[in-house]
Amino acid sequence: MNIVSRYDAKTRLSALVDQAAAGEEIIIAKNGVPQACLVPIAQKGQPRMPVGPMMVTYVADDFDEPSDEINAMFMTDLDWTCCSTRMFSSRGSTKDHA
Repeated sequence: MNIVSRYDAKTRLSALVDQAAAGEEIIIAKNGVPQACLVPIAQKGQPRMPVGPMMVTYVADDFDEPSDEINAMFMTDLDWTCCSTRMFSSRGSTKDHA
């Protein structure tokens, strides 16, 4: 068990965390009075191993083909008259769009 002052803990935190991860307990004290304990985290079981993104095992040949049903949801005629904004052209001038 290692006892360090708060000042030393602040200046050497990275090294102290490495020591704690290796299994050592570090006591942080203020004026010689213990105030905190830096200890390693107990590991539970094996590390998580990802199996695959969203468990996808098959992708259809036409997965990226356009769909009339989906296009109809997004390609509707919208009424843009409610929007009164100023747009910038590529040359920096402004023009009104309604």
